[in-house]
Amino acid sequence: MVLAYLFVLIVLVIGILWIINVPMLSKWKNNKLSFGLNTLLFIIYTLYLIYGNPPFIGHDEYGIRSLWFIILFPMIHIVINLLLILIIRWGYKKVEFK
Repeated sequence: MVLAYLFVLIVLVIGILWIINVPMLSKWKNNKLSFGLNTLLFIIYTLYLIYGNPPFIGHDEYGIRSLWFIILFPMIHIVINLLLILIIRWGYKKVEFK
């Protein structure tokens, strides 16, 4: 039961962080390129985790470890994007945003 709550919490954190990321990038001139590249990267590593045979997962009879990696990778991706967005907004505010 605790694992189910943890799963829901992680999915909510991913959603909330993504919702925070979208408005922060809305005025950036490379917003569409960033969105396209991030979507492509998300699709590639999700398909790799589902259909590939990643060596770091090992033998996973029930698929639980694969499921956690499928949740963990987007969360790491979104946190890294949030940090990059903060760097872009604060470091290059005068140059990139108008």
